[in-house]
Amino acid sequence: MSRMTEKAREPGANFDITYPDNMPEVYVDGISKTLSGPLISKIVFHRVVVTATSTESEQRVAAATIVIPTQALIEYVANIGASFANNTPSLLAAHAQLGSALNQILEAHKNSKPLTPITSAVAAKKSKKIKSTSSRK
Repeated sequence: MSRMTEKAREPGANFDITYPDNMPEVYVDGISKTLSGPLISKIVFHRVVVTATSTESEQRVAAATIVIPTQALIEYVANIGASFANNTPSLLAAHAQLGSALNQILEAHKNSKPLTPITSAVAAKKSKKIKSTSSRK
């Protein structure tokens, strides 16, 4: 049983692709390693579990490894480059819009007090209750 079949009919693409129901979908933060050979390449994708600080290195967990014919990888890189080049104005506009939205959020919260995490507030309340109970003895 399949989820969907897509027909690609455009220059450089003449195929049908079926997406099975059980096809894995994995979120990744980036690429940790690429091994390229003359026939086969391997790409290791990762998720970040701890972000880097000034004293500690970033901690990553490998999320998926893709093995692909090197020729297909080269074609993919060329297609992505062409897509970015063809969509440069849209990509730059989206980037500027995201930067503007982020700046607005940062400005709005520049002088506000940081939120107290719920777990800290609950722990502080419990601590006060314990102290007040123990002082009654």
